[in-house]
Amino acid sequence: MKQKVSLWLGNFASQEEFQEYFKITYKEDGNSVSSEFETDFHLSYYDRDLVEKDWVDVSENNIDVLLEGFSYDEEIIMKFPKISSTYNTIVLIYCTFVNDVRQKKLKINT
Repeated sequence: MKQKVSLWLGNFASQEEFQEYFKITYKEDGNSVSSEFETDFHLSYYDRDLVEKDWVDVSENNIDVLLEGFSYDEEIIMKFPKISSTYNTIVLIYCTFVNDVRQKKLKINT
């Protein structure tokens, strides 16, 4: 099995807007309602316990700085290319893929 991490970068006007976008709510029966993030990217199932995300008040164009402090940061920083745009939001979803299962690539338009 291969270990993979999916990276999303984006921008939000405030930390409250960031938190609302990723907020998961629950129905009375205990079933969860997808967050706006999950809906926008058609994420039907993934392990929500394997997600790390952060919002910073000053946008950054250095991927090394954005990834600093995340799990496995020293290993994954070198795997991602340098970025030229600035972002204040970073999301990492860690996953395991078996043999020939392909990873679906999604882009955020900013």
